[in-house]
Amino acid sequence: MTAKTVTTTTTARTSKRVAVTLKPTRKGFHYLVDGARPTAGPRLMAHTHAALEFLGLLTGKSALRSAAERLMGHTAITYHVTARNMEARAETVKLTAKGLKSFKARVDTGRVDLDLAAAFLAAISKGRPSVAYSIQADHLMVERDIQIQ
Repeated sequence: MTAKTVTTTTTARTSKRVAVTLKPTRKGFHYLVDGARPTAGPRLMAHTHAALEFLGLLTGKSALRSAAERLMGHTAITYHVTARNMEARAETVKLTAKGLKSFKARVDTGRVDLDLAAAFLAAISKGRPSVAYSIQADHLMVERDIQIQ
């Protein structure tokens, strides 16, 4: 699925329309089935960090809300929008300044286990289970039909 953006430039003499086709930066990922996704504590913080990193939200990008909900859950996204850590626009979500500061503070204060987050990121992006971090292959599902951005 591609999106079309039309840009209009105007000069004193002419007006020109240029059509640009945007391609998704990523399509397809793995997610944890309901019941396997962390709901609290250090595992939740690591999983959230990995999901935000995968979606590009930690670098100021926006992502499709449907992709974020598939990775993190509808309840989590709704919570973060309500808490103003994320803003929802049309079909996308993006971290607010408050949210970005909050999620970065988790890392800076050592509340995110970065090794566990890396294992979750490998699971999300490549479908890699991890025996060391109890990320089981049969808990990973493939999502091929949702664009990330």
